Amino acid sequence: VVRRAIESVASNPSLEAFDQQVLKTLFLIRYVDEITGNIDNLVTLFIDRIDADRLELRKEIEASLQRLEGQTLVNRNGEDYFFLTNEERDISREIKTVDLASGEETKLLGELIFDEVLGSLRKYRYPENNKDFGISRLCDLHPYGNRSEGDLVISVVTPLSDEYDAFGEARCITQSTSDDGQVLIRLDDDKALARELRTYLQTDKYIKRKNDGTATHTTQKILRERSDENRERKERLKAIIERLMKEAKYYAAGQPRPAPSGSVGAAAEEALGYLVKNSFPKLGYLNNPVSNPQTEIRSVLA
Repeated sequence: VVRRAIESVASNPSLEAFDQQVLKTLFLIRYVDEITGNIDNLVTLFIDRIDADRLELRKEIEASLQRLEGQTLVNRNGEDYFFLTNEERDISREIKTVDLASGEETKLLGELIFDEVLGSLRKYRYPENNKDFGISRLCDLHPYGNRSEGDLVISVVTPLSDEYDAFGEARCITQSTSDDGQVLIRLDDDKALARELRTYLQTDKYIKRKNDGTATHTTQKILRERSDENRERKERLKAIIERLMKEAKYYAAGQPRPAPSGSVGAAAEEALGYLVKNSFPKLGYLNNPVSNPQTEIRSVLA
């Protein structure tokens, strides 16, 4: 079975002769714990002479892995590639065909950004007088969670947005003045983000659909492996987003704000502080704001 899979490369018009050697190598190291199938290891294994051009060899292997992955002969987990058995290949093909509903990717992005990386930032306390402000959150211009009138707005624009290319410096500055001012965070592009996010959602959806008690023992084992990979994938997604948030461009009330020098949460709070200061310039006059002004007014009138 393995031999047929490797030999089939020769008759596949979408693949090249070199791909057969890469596939064979991935099979040989599939069950060797000491050697993972990342590109650096493959380059080392493919060196056949002292003066080999490692850079050129790396490009060849990268291109080959893309072709093999496209034909579902290998699978990718982060930076590691591995040979697929027949059963694994069938499941991987089915995962790739899982349809995602509109908004699923944006919803997961919002969850990762606002709940995981920003740590459920729902309120901001202005340090000048300890006044609390609610926060409405937008991911790629779509609301995440509830939105209330009078809330401060944090809007994150990611590379997955349909309007991403339109958010140059001028558009970001203009957008940060809308809704009486808001904090806008524009993430840099990262190809791994879209790939990992889509694969995570498709795999998660597929596993939930297949775990109905009717799967064979072999299929259940593969589903458990895919589930483990997906847990790792979610951690990678959080790490990617945290890095992008640290490298992002921040804007508030029509002005660029400093890049994060510490935590992402501190950068967001700095931008929120600037927004409050410029949106409510006379807020400092309130030395002792009450937590419930409606109750206070009724008490005074009574």
